[in-house]
Amino acid sequence: MRTDGKSREKMVASVLAGNGIDETQIVSQLTCPLAIVAGSDDTAIGHDYLSKLKYRNLWRGAVQYIKPAEHALPIHQSEPLHILIDSFLKAFQYDETRAEP
Repeated sequence: MRTDGKSREKMVASVLAGNGIDETQIVSQLTCPLAIVAGSDDTAIGHDYLSKLKYRNLWRGAVQYIKPAEHALPIHQSEPLHILIDSFLKAFQYDETRAEP
């Protein structure tokens, strides 16, 4: 499975045109829980960049890395990824028994 070759071209053109959002501002002000999961050997992301961002509500206080893994976590490391997603969802699961009428 490969990404459409035109996707990078369109993404770069969009960024150069000034389209997009300021993710640094968003993650520093986000009030809902945020989980970031990445492959430890993923060369498509900036690991240093992720570690230096100021997060307001990052789950477990850190980016969650799956080792060893590259970019396609759902394909190559689906079980560890599913475990992390399940843990994240359960940590913030709605409890009907505590809901007020």
